[in-house]
Amino acid sequence: MINIKGLNINIKDTTPPDPTENVIQVIVNFSSIVAPVVTFADMKYNKNSGLIAVKDDGTQTDGNTVMQIMHGGLAVDGNTYPGYRYGDGCGNDVDVHYTYAINTNQQRDTQTQTRTIWADYINAHNTWGDMLANHSRDHGGYDKYYEVKDAEITIFNKTGQRVRAFVIPTADEGYAETAPYLGYKMVGSAFGVNSPDDNNKTGNMNLVGNARIDVRTINLPRIDKFLFTRFFYDNTNYTTSVTQIKKLIDWTLQESIGGVKKMGHWFSHGISVSGSNASFVEMWDYIWAHPSNNDSMWFPSMQEFSEYYETKLLVNKTETLVGNTLTISLDISDLRKEALYQDMSLIVSGGTISSITVQGADSHTHNNATGLVNIFKKNTAVKDPSTDPIPPRIVSAKASGNNILITYDRAITQTVFASAYGNAYTVTGNTIVAISGTGVNWIISCTGAVTVGGTFDYRMQRGNAQDINGLKVCTYIGYPIT
Repeated sequence: MINIKGLNINIKDTTPPDPTENVIQVIVNFSSIVAPVVTFADMKYNKNSGLIAVKDDGTQTDGNTVMQIMHGGLAVDGNTYPGYRYGDGCGNDVDVHYTYAINTNQQRDTQTQTRTIWADYINAHNTWGDMLANHSRDHGGYDKYYEVKDAEITIFNKTGQRVRAFVIPTADEGYAETAPYLGYKMVGSAFGVNSPDDNNKTGNMNLVGNARIDVRTINLPRIDKFLFTRFFYDNTNYTTSVTQIKKLIDWTLQESIGGVKKMGHWFSHGISVSGSNASFVEMWDYIWAHPSNNDSMWFPSMQEFSEYYETKLLVNKTETLVGNTLTISLDISDLRKEALYQDMSLIVSGGTISSITVQGADSHTHNNATGLVNIFKKNTAVKDPSTDPIPPRIVSAKASGNNILITYDRAITQTVFASAYGNAYTVTGNTIVAISGTGVNWIISCTGAVTVGGTFDYRMQRGNAQDINGLKVCTYIGYPIT
């Protein structure tokens, strides 16, 4: 704004945008040089293996026990714990990043006897890097879009975190297809009979079994629908559970040889039996003392893990060598606006490094001897989920003789009603003989009379219902017929 003869006048800024504002530059100076090579590390901090740790349901022990055991502090059991930290490969300590998968229909604004409050999750994220995951709005519900999106918006409004990791409640059907469609980068579950949503078929790469994966197999198609099984630590049967988790740690470490790099995945609902946290601590002490560990493991949150690979796959890397100075440009323009973490770990080889500087990142660490460069950057303008496009939705389903009269909130088209795995629409206790309609009004015709109070399903992976903009109808399981 400028003042001309007493008038304040707004002048539009015509300064051209800075072409480097989305570019991170790494400048490497060599004292001697052969042939520089720059690669992305298979795992953050160039670790050889790792473990994703998740706790479901958001009970009070998230805030008064797990955070204290993992990060150090006085827990509700009266014990003070030292916490667990590991190295970043450059001489610095890193906190274990826990994931708390929560439902959002519970009261979390003030302390109750059963739930961890929002303020504790905000502090855990800001202080230690822990992260929330979406566990659905209320651990149920027939409208899978609503269950995912309402919880996502609530978490964003309460904490500022845009979550992109989803944990399927129980083994409910519909989420394994809906959540990735809505932009979730990682979906975790035990994956029961229903929850894979037809993804557990022969040759389908989306479902990762055995609670561990060789991270070298993660590519763009997989990261866009990444269904990762997990081991269950059951606090009501802790002896068996701890034994199983120890086996997962053994397998993860023992299989990470010869270039293979495994990430394990486990979760719990609770962590103590009769007020004792000994088994939970025993498990973590086992990891730290494991003879095959030796600070070789990475402990990310679900979102940090998946966004590391999304960043690695989408960033545009170029290199320029002038004399003994190598400039690495990392263009992050193509990274998703929904993403929070834009971190990268690079390995620079091909000479003796004398110095490394980084421009355009929040911070970085480096090791001249190994050529490891850890780059840390968070997206400070994460897209508000309430501004996302809303897919078409069913607003009513009414019984009329042998028909169900379905009304959508906007005009849709659909021509595919089945796949190799089954029908897109099913009606409980009845058989569908035809589906017809246009615009917002559609009819499901059945062999028998449709009962008020009955239900029907729509599985998005088997049909092609969508609006004029190509937005797909998400899955409904158990939609009530009125």
